[in-house]
Amino acid sequence: MDAKMNESSSSSPVNSTGIDTSGALQTSPSNSTGVDPSGTLQIVMDVLLISLTVLLMLSFGCSLHVNHIRSHFSRPLGVVTAIVLHFVLIPYVFYALICAMNLNLYDRLSLTVLATCPAGGISNLFVHYADGDLALGCVVVNYVITIQSADIRF
Repeated sequence: MDAKMNESSSSSPVNSTGIDTSGALQTSPSNSTGVDPSGTLQIVMDVLLISLTVLLMLSFGCSLHVNHIRSHFSRPLGVVTAIVLHFVLIPYVFYALICAMNLNLYDRLSLTVLATCPAGGISNLFVHYADGDLALGCVVVNYVITIQSADIRF
């Protein structure tokens, strides 16, 4: 038995528990479920995802009142605080987390994208579930998207 483990460890790094520690991604020609993701299932998932996102955004839009949004324009302290946190604090916190953890390239890249682009339609879902100010969340998302769009260099 030991000879068999030593033989397998010479071809790929296997620790004493028998787990491959090479870090290489093991790929196979077909996935484990046997379903082709590029076929009908992919089309159904795309249509379902887009439909549910549109329904979610419409339902949040129906729950907002113009007076709530106007109050954030007349007293922009919450908006300014959220934008400063969005563009300054969140990227630095994620950068510190990336430096503190020993992550591979893809994990570092995904955390960087998450830190620099936290505003979007789904962020309103998190605001709603956290029982936050949905009007403030929508106003901040619109400001952030406007600022980021103005920053794009052609």
